[in-house]
Amino acid sequence: MKTLPIQILDRDWFSVAQTAAYLQVSTRTVHRYLDAGVLSASQLVAGGTVRVSVISIEKMLEKNRTA
Repeated sequence: MKTLPIQILDRDWFSVAQTAAYLQVSTRTVHRYLDAGVLSASQLVAGGTVRVSVISIEKMLEKNRTA
């Protein structure tokens, strides 16, 4: 079972690159997940980079574990 390390749980948001590295997929795959609504993201600062919700990553992983 894959869980986030404690030091990462304190973070609410990952960059697309961090999400890709954590999930061991490409950044394009992360963008596909975002486009499909599998992951949720936000721009924390207007015009800033997209940040992926760590909670949505955990929900996706949990859904895949039970599927």
